[in-house]
Amino acid sequence: MGCRILPNKHTEMSKSLFGIGGIILSMLNTPTYIETCWDNYIKDYIDKKIVKYNCTFDYFVFAIDYLYTIGAINIDKKGRLYREIN
Repeated sequence: MGCRILPNKHTEMSKSLFGIGGIILSMLNTPTYIETCWDNYIKDYIDKKIVKYNCTFDYFVFAIDYLYTIGAINIDKKGRLYREIN
């Protein structure tokens, strides 16, 4: 699968960086390490079959990069991700 930022008629929301980014933002109520985010994504979304697409860790990091690039998240001095905008 190619990297898609936005969903379209061939790419479901859960397979786009936009959709995965939304899930990541919903998990960042408090500053969180990327590994914890990944573990929570697997446990809360994949294992419970809330999303159909089991993205790779690389694609998950692409979504984090996307969020960082657009200014939606940032990284604190301890290396934790946090929402820049609420």
